[in-house]
Amino acid sequence: MTDSVAENLERAVEAAVAAGADDVEVSYEGTELLFLRFASSRFTQVGTSTDEVIRIRALANGRLGSSTTGNAAADTLAAAARNAVEAARSTPPLGLPLSFAGDDDGGRFDDVDLGAPGDPERAPALVRQAFDAAGERDAHCFGALKASRTHRAVRSSSGLSRTASAGAIDFQCIAQTRSGEGSGFACYAGSNPSDLAPDAVATAAADIAAASSAPVDVEPGRYDVVLAPAAVAELLEWMALASFHGLSVLDGTSLLAGRNGERVFDPRISIADDADGGLPFDTEGRPRQPVSLVEGGVAGPPTTDRLAALRLANRGIGDGASTGHACAVDTSDPEPVPGHLAMAAGNATVDDLIAGIDRGIYVTRLHYVNGLLDTRAATMTGMTRDGAFLIEGGKRGAAVHNLRFTDSLLSAWSEERLLGVSAHRQRIPSFWMPAATVLAPAVAVRGFHFTGRSR
Repeated sequence: MTDSVAENLERAVEAAVAAGADDVEVSYEGTELLFLRFASSRFTQVGTSTDEVIRIRALANGRLGSSTTGNAAADTLAAAARNAVEAARSTPPLGLPLSFAGDDDGGRFDDVDLGAPGDPERAPALVRQAFDAAGERDAHCFGALKASRTHRAVRSSSGLSRTASAGAIDFQCIAQTRSGEGSGFACYAGSNPSDLAPDAVATAAADIAAASSAPVDVEPGRYDVVLAPAAVAELLEWMALASFHGLSVLDGTSLLAGRNGERVFDPRISIADDADGGLPFDTEGRPRQPVSLVEGGVAGPPTTDRLAALRLANRGIGDGASTGHACAVDTSDPEPVPGHLAMAAGNATVDDLIAGIDRGIYVTRLHYVNGLLDTRAATMTGMTRDGAFLIEGGKRGAAVHNLRFTDSLLSAWSEERLLGVSAHRQRIPSFWMPAATVLAPAVAVRGFHFTGRSR
């Protein structure tokens, strides 16, 4: 973020106050993105983009108004500030003690920089390493590399002033055998370009693809399963969207709603938003706090923004303080969804989990998941993808055709059905939220319900 933009944000605050705001918050988010998309080991789209969005929220006589713009010019921001004040005057009273003041947490985050976005000139050569590695295993690569840097700044008339930048790298590779019979998936998520090894990612995907060729049919039914980290991450992300934020608790649709302090999963299940990596504060300027959503199988509190925290406190839930999970300024979805989920590791190896199953299925990945069937029970449906394998006699065997599942995680991860959790965890890039990740282990479950076949 340039000095001129920072100055314009301060002027927007002044313009809102001059227009009659009692308190005002200006949130800036600018993103630089490098992207390389590829199919059949050929680049299909390579480029860079820049984007910036500014949201201005104004409080006037206990009423809240908001205005958003994609132009950080001084006159545009001043006009948006006046629009936010005018919007506030026409909305119902909040009835809540909302304030845009900072917190007593040490003040500013000026010039925090948590990672570089990558080198546009070097990136194609890096991805070609993946093409070469897959080619050595008679496979093609499909997928994308995205490297971004996000700049965030929040200013308020109550004295809040924070600025930070953070980088994120998302590399996802589907390898497909040249015959087209087998496919495999592997990925990398992180913030340091030097940690990315595209050849290793492609090799892992190509090995799964080779093993998944010539799949056999199995009848739908209940099978003991080992869900690999990418499959577990997909399920966790749906729980984040549907259950782990304050608005879902307020409307009663969350699996956490009304269950704080109750056991909902096996004691080996702990899920948190660990606030590890990424920008250190949200779009309201609130420092991101680690939140234990499920601890030892017991339901905990959700993630919140300022308004959700106050509304929950009105119902006797929490102390009214935001956990620092306000949504991005450019989203139409207001939910304060956790973006850095981490599921606790167990003590088994993946081989141990497989060895404990006489006849079952190993699932590499899931897709077309719908996690909204019954959010109170975390009932979801979806399909396997990019490598599903029979487990016979405690060993991974032949590939199987893709299957559709429908099951409740409240049941699947219960003491009666959870068989084990791996010590190894992998960070998986989010499908729904840019620069978000899920740190997931592998999980073994008894009697996972496959309801149909997919071709």
